[in-house]
Amino acid sequence: MIYFLSFSLILTLFFLFVSIRKNLELLEKIESIEDQVEESVDILDEYYKIIDAKSKTEVFFDEPLVKSLIQDINGCKNAVVLVSNKLYSEQNNKEDEN
Repeated sequence: MIYFLSFSLILTLFFLFVSIRKNLELLEKIESIEDQVEESVDILDEYYKIIDAKSKTEVFFDEPLVKSLIQDINGCKNAVVLVSNKLYSEQNNKEDEN
């Protein structure tokens, strides 16, 4: 009986070690992804400022193509803001949990 308990304890400790090791590996991957997301948000913020400045300039053409292009630029600007806000809010939620 004592041999069985000893074997069970050793086996449990082995699996505990493997589990902790795997959790630490996953933690490193998560931290790497968080760093990449933070860099991406910074890049999106830079491009948002550029697009915002360019979309506010007056255009003297009444062609439908030019108007459509301006609408597309404004749509891209809004998409950049939306993605940036989603990434930033997810990052803040994770920091609040910790």
